[in-house]
Amino acid sequence: MLVDTSADWWDGFAGVRLWTHFNDTWSLVGRGDIGNGGFDVVWNLSFILDYRFRTWGSVFVGYRWLDYDYDSGSGPGRYAYDALQQGPLAGISFHW
Repeated sequence: MLVDTSADWWDGFAGVRLWTHFNDTWSLVGRGDIGNGGFDVVWNLSFILDYRFRTWGSVFVGYRWLDYDYDSGSGPGRYAYDALQQGPLAGISFHW
């Protein structure tokens, strides 16, 4: 099996991120972007609910969609990657 290290995926991206605060502790973040270049199209969309419990930290939960569509070559050398990854997310943020 040969390994080809010359292949790469480069895309230009454009997107938007909206952040709204309900009060001093709760906020909602929405993010979306789309790219094109090496990929036929790639896009990302997420929504996050954030709870700031101290001046130094917060916890968040949300949901994210990430879709890749890549196709290169033909015949036996063809490589294609078409995947939608989605699901819940949770984490902690540290602020300084």
